[in-house]
Amino acid sequence: MDMTTPSTERPPSGAPAASNFLFISELLDRPVEDALGESIGRLDDLTVVVTEPFPRVRDCIIRQQWPNDLRLVCRWNDIADLRGAKIRLAVPVTQLIPAAPGAADEVLLRRDVLDKQVVDTNGLKIVRVNDIQFLATPSETRAVHVDVGFRGLARRLGAESFVDGIFRRVRPRAHYLKSENLISWRYIETLSPGTSHHRLQLSLSQAQLQAHPADVADLIAELDPPRRLRLFRALDLDTRAKSLAKLPVEIRARLLEMIPAHEAAAVMGTMPPDEAADILAELPAEARVQILALMTHEEASEVRDLLAFPAGTAGALMNTEFITLSDKLTVGEALEQLRALAPSAETIYYIYVVNEARSLVGVLSLRHLIIEASTTPISQVMLKRPVHVQPDDSVAECASLVAKYKLLALPVVRPDHTMAGVITVDDVFGEIIDQAWMKKFARR
Repeated sequence: MDMTTPSTERPPSGAPAASNFLFISELLDRPVEDALGESIGRLDDLTVVVTEPFPRVRDCIIRQQWPNDLRLVCRWNDIADLRGAKIRLAVPVTQLIPAAPGAADEVLLRRDVLDKQVVDTNGLKIVRVNDIQFLATPSETRAVHVDVGFRGLARRLGAESFVDGIFRRVRPRAHYLKSENLISWRYIETLSPGTSHHRLQLSLSQAQLQAHPADVADLIAELDPPRRLRLFRALDLDTRAKSLAKLPVEIRARLLEMIPAHEAAAVMGTMPPDEAADILAELPAEARVQILALMTHEEASEVRDLLAFPAGTAGALMNTEFITLSDKLTVGEALEQLRALAPSAETIYYIYVVNEARSLVGVLSLRHLIIEASTTPISQVMLKRPVHVQPDDSVAECASLVAKYKLLALPVVRPDHTMAGVITVDDVFGEIIDQAWMKKFARR
């Protein structure tokens, strides 16, 4: 909705004739009097309708004077004048009603947003709201920005002029004096208890398209557990799986304990089997068995096979999603098969060539296939007797071979020389780094 769309409600007579910006810090705690000049109390909060991109201010919450702790509600459009030291209403106090719990689409700005950590879905980061900026027109007032900068904090404390004066004398070219640190409301997700789960998902969808899973994981890790859970469950399944793998061990284990087992099973089933096995190995045995029971037979079987290998071995680290091609194919036929197989593979650094007995006999790179003639048999261009390891070989041995031969991936073969899995360079060195850190701290 356009922010200047005329409203059918009566606008405050004290509202400016043209659009005007104001901040919530300029309104909160100001004295309020009714149409007859009777003092009512102070403005305690404002409510907005969160179903709109730029939410419209709907109600004012007035805190009555001590010792009466009753809070009263008036419509924003019942305000007659905002320009003086006091806020004057256009109605008598007898027309005001006691404040009641808000509707599901309603957020109280002071209670739910101000001073809270919120999600900036454009920058995909956590920010603290120091102030809220409104655009006021003769017909309505809408929240348009949140202020997350130091200026917003200074304004809240009533010290903006003082702080500005100091900066002008000490650092006249300071960035603080040149720009506001404002974020458009359309990029803000309050994560408040009353906020719709579906709206959160819509808010995040555009940011997810550009965000790396590691960035999403950083965002999840910064939140407290209830908000972390809310954000995680709002992500699409693929983003959940990729970001979960990037989270610290203790956070992802706790997160999986907080969601229903069938949801955890769906996430595990979306992951590569090696990542799913690594994460499930961190969970208590009872939770692990329950999640595996809810996965499809094929998914669970692959993960169980990986869980059977001892930690620190090639078998425990390998990924079972890889591409093999028959040694009877030509380069052209191999490329055709790759177009169909590549989308389901985690990596296509190398293509492994097998014979009729499914034994590993060679390895190809994409470069080999691209530069060779389509009629050339792949058996003539593949690298024969590729370097490999067996499932019970140590991770240290895998790392040594990857470094020695400058490999991007290392095949894992069974005693009969059939392919069991693949270890990628990032997996093997990630494991080595983790082990090095554990040994370092163990010596302290």
